[in-house]
Amino acid sequence: MKQYLATIAIPGKTKAHVAIIPSTFRLIVHSPQESDKMCVSLNDRTGQLIYITLYPRTDELKTSMRNLSAENRKYLDEDMRDSILSEISRFFTTGKDYNNSYNPVRNLDLDIWRDHWEGCLESWIEELE
Repeated sequence: MKQYLATIAIPGKTKAHVAIIPSTFRLIVHSPQESDKMCVSLNDRTGQLIYITLYPRTDELKTSMRNLSAENRKYLDEDMRDSILSEISRFFTTGKDYNNSYNPVRNLDLDIWRDHWEGCLESWIEELE
């Protein structure tokens, strides 16, 4: 099976990347209690890790996220993980991104996907309010 590269820009450095084989990668999505962020990490089978942090864009939604109950935070983690996994899996199998646009390049550019996932995070927070 062909591998993909997940890449992300690191301020002041070149892009970090990790090779991902679709059948063996792990996705972890977690939001610490009383936090306004969500951590998304991708691991390949050799243990290499790449991660991004998602933040709501408005102060109101950041406050709402910090105040989520443990139950709602767990629900948010699970739904975001399922949604992100579904989108990445679809990209791996069809070459189509979250906009349903075909991308012939085997590169999961997390800088681009981050904006989309932050929008999804905001929608989930608003639903939980």
